[in-house]
Amino acid sequence: MAEIKYGGPKRFTGAQFHFHSGSEHTVDGKRYELEMHTVHLPLASKNGVKYAALGILFSPTDYTKEGVTDEMVKTIDTFFDSLQWT
Repeated sequence: MAEIKYGGPKRFTGAQFHFHSGSEHTVDGKRYELEMHTVHLPLASKNGVKYAALGILFSPTDYTKEGVTDEMVKTIDTFFDSLQWT
């Protein structure tokens, strides 16, 4: 389990996810083609912590397949194919 800081809640429920075309954040100054945010809500806020978010960066050209199985690729492809991009 990740370290809990600020005395906030320990358990969260996934509430929604959304994308940014052109990442909102950078790593070492690099901006990625796509960023997904997953937003999580606790059952009850604690010490002012009302939500948690996780950003996941995607690049179709800068990646490694080390440790990635065909089943993982199929799951990722199925997920993205199911989205209704506008």
